[in-house]
Amino acid sequence: MTAPKTIFLTSSIIDTLPDIVTHFERPAKGLSLAFISTASEVEGGMRSWIYDDLSFFHNLGFFAFQYTITDKNESQVREDLKLVDIIFVAGGNVFYLLDKIHKSGFSTIAREHVNQGKIYIGESSGSLVAAPDLTIAHREEALEKVPGMTDFTGMGLVDFTVFPHWGSLKNKDFYLAHRMVKSYEMGHKIILLTDKQYVFVKGDWIKILEAPQKSPQPEQPLI
Repeated sequence: MTAPKTIFLTSSIIDTLPDIVTHFERPAKGLSLAFISTASEVEGGMRSWIYDDLSFFHNLGFFAFQYTITDKNESQVREDLKLVDIIFVAGGNVFYLLDKIHKSGFSTIAREHVNQGKIYIGESSGSLVAAPDLTIAHREEALEKVPGMTDFTGMGLVDFTVFPHWGSLKNKDFYLAHRMVKSYEMGHKIILLTDKQYVFVKGDWIKILEAPQKSPQPEQPLI
C-alpha cells in the first residue's frame, strides 16, 4: 500500500521554500535532502543559483547535500538516496536532465520515494520533468546538449506539465511565440507558474499557492 504523495513544484525555490515548509508534517530542521544539481552541469558561468539554493536549504536547517545522477546506474542511485527525506531537483537544461533520468533509472527511484510518503520538490526543470511527457517543452537550444534525443517521456509523478517562470520578461517571447502555441496544438494539461507560485500535491488533490514574500535570486537559464 502506497502512502499519499507529497510533491511541491516550483519555478524558484528561494521565493517559495519558506512557505512550502509550513506544509510539512515535520519540522524542516534536520531533514535529509538530496540536492540533485544534474541539470546545471551543461550550463555556463558560475551557476550561482545552484550555490544560492543549496545555501538557502542549509540556512533553513535542512541537512542538504549536492548530488548528481550523471554516470550512475539505478542501483547506485537507489543506495545513495535510500535514507533521504526529500529529493530536490534543481533547474538547468531540462533535456540534459531528462536524458540522465532515463539513463540512471531515476524515474523509478523518484516514484518509489514519493510512494513511501517522502517529499519530492522540483524547481524549474526539476518541476518540468515530473510531467508524463515533455514533448511540448521542445527547445532547440536546450536539445543541442543531447543531440539525437527522441524520447521525451517524463517521470510521470503528476498528470500535468508545469511551465515555470511564467510572467518573466526573459521568457516572454519564447513562451508566447513557441511553447504556448505548441501546447495549444497538442492539448496537454499545463499549469503556468510565476516565480512566487508553487503547486502543492497531496494525495489526489493539487493546489496552486503563492508565497507571501520574495527574495532576490540570480536569473536561471531558459529551460
